Amino acid sequence: MGEVRVVGIRVEQPQNQPVLLLREANGD
Repeated sequence: MGEVRVVGIRVEQPQNQPVLLLREANGD
């Protein structure tokens, strides 16, 4: 289905640290 890029921001508690999740069709 071509290249699919998904960018998600997750906040981990209690540190409240924003984690950037980036997934590409490459898998890495």
